[in-house]
Amino acid sequence: MQLSAKRAVPKPTSLGIMPGSRFGIRRLRPPRWLRRLVVALLLLLAAFVLFAYWQLRASLPTLAGTQKRDVLAEVRIERDALGTATIHAGSRADAYFAQGFVHAQERFFQMDLARRSAAGELSELFGVGTLERDKAHRVHQLRRRLLQYLPSLPPVHQQLLQRYTDGVNAGLQALGARPFEYLLLRAETRPWQPVDSLLVGASMMFSLQDHRNQLERNADLARRALDPTVYQYLFYRGSAAHDAPLLPGDMLDPPIPLASAVDLRALPDTAFAPVANAPNYDPEAVRGSNNWAVDGSLTQYAGPALLANDMHLGLGVPSVWFRQQLNYPHPDAADQTLQVTGVSLPGAPGTVVGSNGRVAWGITNSYGDFADFVRLEQVDAAQQSFQLGAAREPITHSETVIQVKGEAAVALTLKDTRLGPIVAQDADGMPLALAWVAHRAGGVDTRLVDIELSQSTDAVLKLVQQAGMPHSNIVAADNQGYIGWALGGRIPMRAMAQGDVDQSAHQTPIGSSQLSGDIWNGWRSDAPSVYSSANNRVYTANSRVVGQRDLATVGDGGYALGQRALRIRQRLEAQSQFDEADMLALQLDDSAPMLERWWQRINTIVDRSPDLADRAKLQEVLSDWNRQANIHSRAYRLVRNFRLRLLNEVSSGLAAPIRVRFPDYKASFPSQAEAIVWPLLESRPMHLLPKPHASWDALERATLDATIAGLRQAGDIEARSWGEYNTAKIQHPLSRAIPVLGIFLDMPKDPLPGDTGHVVRAQGPSFGASQRLVVAPSQEARGIFHMPGGQSGHPLSPFYGSGHADWVQGNPSALLPGATVHTLILQPK
Repeated sequence: MQLSAKRAVPKPTSLGIMPGSRFGIRRLRPPRWLRRLVVALLLLLAAFVLFAYWQLRASLPTLAGTQKRDVLAEVRIERDALGTATIHAGSRADAYFAQGFVHAQERFFQMDLARRSAAGELSELFGVGTLERDKAHRVHQLRRRLLQYLPSLPPVHQQLLQRYTDGVNAGLQALGARPFEYLLLRAETRPWQPVDSLLVGASMMFSLQDHRNQLERNADLARRALDPTVYQYLFYRGSAAHDAPLLPGDMLDPPIPLASAVDLRALPDTAFAPVANAPNYDPEAVRGSNNWAVDGSLTQYAGPALLANDMHLGLGVPSVWFRQQLNYPHPDAADQTLQVTGVSLPGAPGTVVGSNGRVAWGITNSYGDFADFVRLEQVDAAQQSFQLGAAREPITHSETVIQVKGEAAVALTLKDTRLGPIVAQDADGMPLALAWVAHRAGGVDTRLVDIELSQSTDAVLKLVQQAGMPHSNIVAADNQGYIGWALGGRIPMRAMAQGDVDQSAHQTPIGSSQLSGDIWNGWRSDAPSVYSSANNRVYTANSRVVGQRDLATVGDGGYALGQRALRIRQRLEAQSQFDEADMLALQLDDSAPMLERWWQRINTIVDRSPDLADRAKLQEVLSDWNRQANIHSRAYRLVRNFRLRLLNEVSSGLAAPIRVRFPDYKASFPSQAEAIVWPLLESRPMHLLPKPHASWDALERATLDATIAGLRQAGDIEARSWGEYNTAKIQHPLSRAIPVLGIFLDMPKDPLPGDTGHVVRAQGPSFGASQRLVVAPSQEARGIFHMPGGQSGHPLSPFYGSGHADWVQGNPSALLPGATVHTLILQPK
């Protein structure tokens, strides 16, 4: 019997390589321990992802079902496809409880940031990155001050604040897990308190006003260094050519300073430092809010007036505002059920902008001046007291501690006076105490919540003039056809009404020894307003609204150039009848008529410059000029950038005499720079030509060369569109700290039409209309509303980013809530 020989099977090497296989490798097989480790790691990763997703899902708001809550009667909370919260309650107290509940479920992280920002407590969440900001805000001691003022609020408002607070804490506790931001930050939530809602209101004052009073500090340095005629030219408060005030009052442009007052050519070269800001720095980049109204004689309804409002702010995800409708019995008229449709500010009860069927109201920032410095004189060596008039006045010292995540707590010594906290020093090293409306009792209060109870334009105007709120242009329109404007917010009664404190465009600090007591003596009762305009139209756009007489009362906190107001007035006066579509079209107006002359100037430079590189390409770019900031325009981007470079260069040169005396002076050029620089380009005075340019022609040519070079950095100049530059960058706060999250959290990078403060559709990459509203009271079904950034703060919510596309595209989306998709019932315990 023949036996077959066994074939020898080669043994694998220790690395799993089989001898004799092609290239010496037959199969690569990792060791068993390595395979088990990889499987274990994958399982751990999968478990972590599932746990994170479960936690994320658990922090979603509750949209439907029934819950037992601390309400007096059943409350119904409905949501439409955009997430608009419609609240039906049997009392105002229950409505505010439900509002707090919804705010906390959808937006608690944003609410928390607002209260922490105002109080200087962000570093507890974010670490050293926000420490300097906290120090700058903590010096105002707003948490302590507002806690002191809280008991002085009307009892009914204290009760409503408490009901809102109870709702916030109930909504937070009802979540299945902490809001996802706290999971990422590995932080705990902190319960809401009534004072926190006041801090949220104060946070808007930080956003809208100059809490450092930097304008006054810059004006003080300029006044010390400049001839009075030069100071007046650089720091005047408006422009006869550009402003369109509602109230009459002459405003004459100051004359161009003479060579005997200033000669830039005689100054040392070192005074002409390079522009500190980016070449395309725009002082109007954060000014863009508009509101206007036409009375009933100009609408198709032959009755109700028509209101438009768009508040411009820094944009983020989610939106600053929260879409809502409140339905509850009027507390002063039991037979009337209020239906208030508009937006609220998460963290605060009530409705900020909206309509209740009888009257509608809108808000824009006023840019008045509501802060004053006092230079503390004869301060003793230990800084325990100073001279106030004929008496010594104490300086109180206190310690505060800023908690810093991941680091040791930081102790801060605060110095306070009855005039206000010491926040800075002047050029001589003397302490500056700041009197700011936010510090004073009544400067921040809850009166604005009663605006939704108002029944007429007149009632709205009277209420807001006595409300503790960020100082705003309030425009109202009612169902009887009346319209009006008032300056909302409390205006201080300056003690030295005939002195420098109340008369200067930007007040410069007053010495404490000149005062006999406090710098302010309460609140004014004569705030300017317009009721039932003779022109049947009212309008504001962050620029000067008042005339010369009232300007001494309101002051100048950095008014915008009046071009938007001028454009709005011109378009309103060009029509005799309006509907909602007309109002939206004006809100979306991206015309830039002011830049026409700048386009012509560039063409003149090109015509006289045969040696200009890429001259033919430049002429092609300039040929598509249509006076509009649309996304496809190449000429607009070129003209706009040229203008800003030239404004920066000339304005910086005019500040050279200040830098001779104060080398560290770095102030940006003013928002009125157009009115300051253009006359110089027309008259071309050699004594005001910045060095090192040999002539005004040379300056303009150098500016155009630099503008073209800047465009070339991105590629061919004929391909550089405005939309390529003006591309949305609307981000969630955490995506800035953790960039990879931006893929999931940020809004799309859409090209945006419009531009900054001189265009009605004022918007940049991260700044623009935080809402758009068009409504005629009693005709809310025809109203229009836009809001960027979405309704919900939760990325898994169906309402995350909701409505944002309509805002980008300008689609006329509805103001009233749509069909109910979800219903949540709150029942009494």
